[in-house]
Amino acid sequence: EPSSEKFRCQKCLEIGHWTYACTGKRKYVSRESRTKKLEMKLNNKENKAV
Repeated sequence: EPSSEKFRCQKCLEIGHWTYACTGKRKYVSRESRTKKLEMKLNNKENKAV
């Protein structure tokens, strides 16, 4: 089994342990929605075309 010291836990986002062994709380990572990104792309293309 590979060492966990280089890997980031996907639950608490800390380095040094695997997700299944995590005792921490889940951290919320705010991200833009896919819809928002697509709308921005469409708006940029429309503005460049004009």
